Amino acid sequence: MNVVTDTEILVALAPLHSLVAERAAMARVVARLPRTADPRELAEYSRCGNRMAALDTEILRTAAEALRGIGLSHAAWAVEAVADNRLGSRSTR
Repeated sequence: MNVVTDTEILVALAPLHSLVAERAAMARVVARLPRTADPRELAEYSRCGNRMAALDTEILRTAAEALRGIGLSHAAWAVEAVADNRLGSRSTR
């Protein structure tokens, strides 16, 4: 069994930081505008909500890649299964 260093883990997970930060920013906008009637705010609400959904999938895919990169293939498969399930359930709506 290979030993993975803290540095290798940090490097593998680093791409997630910006994705999670962007998603948090979108979530703040969505939380601020849940019942707006202003057309511009509705458009912003919709744009941010759609971006959050895309980021959710991107975060899952990036996490799976990172896990695989540090030797955690089974965990990566589990994360990919969640991503696949999200995509499948979204396409049936």
